[in-house]
Amino acid sequence: MRNLFITIEGVDGSGKSSITDLLAHRLNGVKIVTPSKLLAGKRKVIEEKSSRSEKYEFYYASLVSQQVEIIEALAIGHTVCDRYIHSTIAYQWPDEVPIPNVNSFGNELRMPDYAFLLT
Repeated sequence: MRNLFITIEGVDGSGKSSITDLLAHRLNGVKIVTPSKLLAGKRKVIEEKSSRSEKYEFYYASLVSQQVEIIEALAIGHTVCDRYIHSTIAYQWPDEVPIPNVNSFGNELRMPDYAFLLT
């Protein structure tokens, strides 16, 4: 059986981090947080001083840059991700651009086997 890639999405305060921690632990898997903690300083500047298009480009690029981390985690075990492409589209997608089907990102991003939305 191949390892599963599971994403947990939801608004701030919905319990994503807690559920991600619990699920990764229960599955003896790996937890990943997006964007990477390495980008925390840049994230603050982007959030404060950038347009929605620039924010989208930053967050999407961060997802692309984490693909190696995701692939390596999946080689170890089931992988649970705290936010992924669905949050990027919901929060940062430029208003002037029609939203594509999320599966169209499959060429650059590993699509989740399961994506859960907490409300």
